[in-house]
Amino acid sequence: MAAYKVILVKVHDPEGFAAFSEIGRAAMERCGGELVFRSDECVTVLNEGLDTDCLIIQKFPDVASARAARDDAEHREARAKYASAFTRHVIVGS
Repeated sequence: MAAYKVILVKVHDPEGFAAFSEIGRAAMERCGGELVFRSDECVTVLNEGLDTDCLIIQKFPDVASARAARDDAEHREARAKYASAFTRHVIVGS
């Protein structure tokens, strides 16, 4: 069953987040995911903990594939390297 990953991002360092995003996109594609939607012009209607600058929706073949993208070695390294560039909430549902 398809799984959708919704990522809400507060950007602190646009250049760092852009670099991380390229690595994240490659990990997503390696794990069978595809970008469904991305907006860098978000309007927060209700803020309960994260003021969002970027909204990303990805589709994966299943939850295991979404987790594999998260656990991808290059993606893990990039998360550590660019940790201060953004704050995010990531939700996966199927």
